[in-house]
Amino acid sequence: MSYKQSAEKWSFFLTEPSHFILLAIDERGEIVGFSAGKPHLSRAEIYALYVCKEVQNQGIGHLLFSHSVKEFADQQYTSMIIWAMKKNKKAVQFYKKSGGKKILNRTSQFGETKVEDEAYGWERLPSI
Repeated sequence: MSYKQSAEKWSFFLTEPSHFILLAIDERGEIVGFSAGKPHLSRAEIYALYVCKEVQNQGIGHLLFSHSVKEFADQQYTSMIIWAMKKNKKAVQFYKKSGGKKILNRTSQFGETKVEDEAYGWERLPSI
């Protein structure tokens, strides 16, 4: 996606009051990760969760996940879903460890690149 397309996508995403983006900011004030959430049918969806490679394995993803779950609970959601690239073994392992069950598969297209995704769902929001 081009910068312009990405900016348009996220600007549109934020026009909905129920959507949110949480930022992880380091001690220098740099953004090192983010999580975005939104409603998805009758449940909540962590739409995106990303942590910069340089700061992975420091608990930042877990904090973003936990705060997203809290935001969903504050919005009165009781269940949620998140998509992960099938080859992202760390994310898949984390979601399974957090109680997520694989519920769907899909193939996404990004330009010429195809990506196999898996959805993990929680009938009840995880207690993190």
